[in-house]
Amino acid sequence: MRLRLAIPRFQRRTLLTCALIVVLLVPLALYLEALPNVSPFVRWLFFTVRLAIASVLIAVWALLNVPPRKAPSGRVVVGVASFGDDTPSGVREPHRSLLQMLRPRPAWEPTLSEEGETVLPLPDGGVEVGEMLAHAIRKLIAPIPDVTLVTLPYIADEREAILVGDAANVDIVVWGITQRHAGNELIFVPHVTFTRRLEPAIRQSDLRLCGLGSVQLPVQHMRVWQARYVGVQQLWSLLLGVVFYAYNADEEALNELEAVRVTPKADGHISPAVASARLLAANLHLLNERWEAATAAYTAVSAAPSDPRYPCGEAAVNLGVLYALRGETVTALDQLTTAVEQHRHLALGHHNLAILQQRVDRQGEARTHFERAIQLDPSLSESYRGLATILREQGNPSAAQQALERALRAQPYDVEARRDLAAILIDRGQLGLAQEQLERALELDPQHATTYYLLGLLREQAQEVAGALEALEQAVALQPNYAEAYAALARLYKQTGASSEPIPSLARPAVVTADARAHMDLGIAYLRQFRDAEAEREFCAALIKEPMYAPAHLQLGRVLRRSGRTAEALQALKTALEIDPSQLVTYHELAELRAEQGELERAAQTLEQASRIAPSDANTAYLLGNIRASQARETRSRATLEQAINAYHRATTLDPSFTAAHYNLAIAALTDGDVSSAVDALRQTIGINPQDGEAHRLLATIYNDLHRNQEALQLMTRAAELLPGHLPTLLQLGQMQRQSGQVDDAIATLRQAQKADGQNVRVLRELGALYVAAKQFDRAISAFMRARDLAPDQVEAYFGLGIAYKAAGRLGDAISAFSAASKVAPADAPTLTQLAETLYADGKADRAVAVLQRAIAVGRDDPQLYYVLGQMYGALGQPDRANEAYRMYAEIRAAKLEVR
Repeated sequence: MRLRLAIPRFQRRTLLTCALIVVLLVPLALYLEALPNVSPFVRWLFFTVRLAIASVLIAVWALLNVPPRKAPSGRVVVGVASFGDDTPSGVREPHRSLLQMLRPRPAWEPTLSEEGETVLPLPDGGVEVGEMLAHAIRKLIAPIPDVTLVTLPYIADEREAILVGDAANVDIVVWGITQRHAGNELIFVPHVTFTRRLEPAIRQSDLRLCGLGSVQLPVQHMRVWQARYVGVQQLWSLLLGVVFYAYNADEEALNELEAVRVTPKADGHISPAVASARLLAANLHLLNERWEAATAAYTAVSAAPSDPRYPCGEAAVNLGVLYALRGETVTALDQLTTAVEQHRHLALGHHNLAILQQRVDRQGEARTHFERAIQLDPSLSESYRGLATILREQGNPSAAQQALERALRAQPYDVEARRDLAAILIDRGQLGLAQEQLERALELDPQHATTYYLLGLLREQAQEVAGALEALEQAVALQPNYAEAYAALARLYKQTGASSEPIPSLARPAVVTADARAHMDLGIAYLRQFRDAEAEREFCAALIKEPMYAPAHLQLGRVLRRSGRTAEALQALKTALEIDPSQLVTYHELAELRAEQGELERAAQTLEQASRIAPSDANTAYLLGNIRASQARETRSRATLEQAINAYHRATTLDPSFTAAHYNLAIAALTDGDVSSAVDALRQTIGINPQDGEAHRLLATIYNDLHRNQEALQLMTRAAELLPGHLPTLLQLGQMQRQSGQVDDAIATLRQAQKADGQNVRVLRELGALYVAAKQFDRAISAFMRARDLAPDQVEAYFGLGIAYKAAGRLGDAISAFSAASKVAPADAPTLTQLAETLYADGKADRAVAVLQRAIAVGRDDPQLYYVLGQMYGALGQPDRANEAYRMYAEIRAAKLEVR
């Protein structure tokens, strides 16, 4: 949900009406005052009357034009506009007199006739139709939590609907036109426009489903209302279906979308409204892996007439995505190629085709389609990521880095882009920038193994061995079959093990003639100190003396696995099982080895065999859950994820105190979207181990997402106590405290983080922002200056310093800071915009406009820059240039929405 303040619209009719009243009343008062023999009391009285009239007019004007104190917000925001009062070919704005504006709005509550039936009169026209629809929609969405309804001014066309809805923070805009009364009924044509296209993400996939931009419903007939609103049931069903669709309530959305029914046209085709409903229903079927129903719906919509009102292209693209998800890559490539040739304007068609071409190693074609998708939709961060992958493989890391930076400017919350960018930065030795990206990735997704793995590599390269071990161990805990993390851990363990104490209990001379068990004991001792070559020698010595000694084969398999000799390790473990098929630990080791080799299904089969041997072993169920969870991440299979969840449930049932199983169950439940089960599992984890800081932290993150802010704050506070000095936890806690308005507490928290790492630039910047919020400008300036000194190549420190100076009223210093930021990042439009606004506030209007023109030159696709330029020209008294800037704002904003 976007967070933007609504832009107030000055009511032209209101100003004209006020001017007319002044023209009529003020001369009359002057005439009466000018009459001869008027006493001073009468003159004073008429002066008071004029003053009262002016005060009332100013108050009315202010109340009508003041912006709302708080922008409407919610998970889904629906806006209903006043309707036009004409035919579709000549829509005109509805007129309302001053008396109509001032009279109370009708409540539209049902009244009972003498026969006891519910009867309401027909509305008079477009304004009343909009009010009636808003009243009815408010009742429809009332049972749905976090859905808001607002009323909007008159809207004449789809472009204006997008602009007005976007300015008012509205997701769904209902507008349209009405026609004259036909007997005892009112005819109107509703439109439903979306300020953000309904394009659901496919879990753990870069493939994207096309959604909708607008829906035009057929002519609706409204008669005298009795019981329900006759003639508009299709509008209610479509609107509720769309709300549930945006709300991710799949079953409820399907029920409403299936209720959208109209009589087919004479040519046998379905109407645009039904086609749109079927497209959304097909998307829901696909996300829930109901392949046949989704295929039938997409095929039906694809066969609709080639008309912009029909989502034919979207259905064709989504059908290709369906084939890809089912593993029919060749068919998917053919379908998407045809769809792109017929509907070249669909950015997601090019993006999805590029993804599949990349999978089959057609890198050149994939790059072409990624670039075309970005050209059509510059906000498509997934295409930037795909393009960056190709550029990196082609040996162009600089261009790959630029592509990922553009992705993050378009979508700052793209965690995958931040991880990919961090990997490139680590390879290029830019550890400070990589650290910032990984910290931000952990804030957005604190439970991802790849982030911790990259953090471990970064710390290893920075010679921070203890921190690297901690990060890599966390990566392995989140993904037990993470081969690269194991390899990195092995390198670090060998480094730390080289300085450990020698083995005192077993000396080499004492075991020269010893039996197999003595060699085994010495080998295990060496293994614990990561002296792998010596451990291997002892295990081989044990097997020479006793070839059928199963534990020696097991331990030899372990040391060979750790040395990266997987084929030999596999053979040793198989031999151990042939000798003693009842040893569970051998099954576990073999399963983990196969998982590292990518043979997840064989690993799962190995653990299932172990489960048949020992059905009451909780650890076997836990490891099976880990394998199934890894399979689900790779295959994106809901069924496999359910198997993982069932395995974790079995582990926790067999051993209720198995904290790791409870914790992993929570992560799997979150992946499945079952927040309630995840919360229950984390509560169990904390109940068993109240000292588990990570469980507190994850539960706090979930509660924060659920807007249970007080509980989230308490849990994160406890997590910070259990994980002292843990920077990500302290940063999250500081953010929660700031969101709760506890700015002083947030400052105290970040000062703890500063004590833990006084050179952390991110902590200094966050602390500086808090000082600005607390109006402690001197401290804010000091924090940002330290951040600048530590990272002179980072624009954020200069930018924050400029904000602090500006808030403190030190405009000259702010101009210097923003100017320095623009030198570090000459193509950063926000910095140039702030510089321009500060110059303008400092009376340097000409320089301000010139700087803003530079911002536009580097960010031509940003409509907000033109809007600020229009405001600046308007304030400078240059209306023509202001209007031109506003026109550019509207055109670029509309073009962005059209190409989606």
